Amino acid sequence: MHRFVTTAGLAALLGGCAAVDMPAVEATHPDWVEERLEAGVEDRAAPRTVPDRTLPRGEGAEMDAQTRRLLERRDALNAEAEDREGQDTPSSASDFVNEGQARTTPPQTPQR
Repeated sequence: MHRFVTTAGLAALLGGCAAVDMPAVEATHPDWVEERLEAGVEDRAAPRTVPDRTLPRGEGAEMDAQTRRLLERRDALNAEAEDREGQDTPSSASDFVNEGQARTTPPQTPQR
């Protein structure tokens, strides 16, 4: 019974969709485009040039210097990290656990 109802419902739905006519499109543009064209928005003149935003004198050079310092610091940190990778020797699991326990042991409160 359930299959019959499902099949009949789908058939009715598809038949209803096929019977409905699609609306005819008479306009070549959407309504909002037509409204803007009628309002004369297209008559607005384009600017001769794009406005240029300039930095105050010396600020560009200072920004370049800060960028160079930042890149130099990045390179130094990367070199230091590569040196440390070569120096570290893998430790055993028990050494790792012991070192971790020593680092995470909370301080003992004095007894009164």
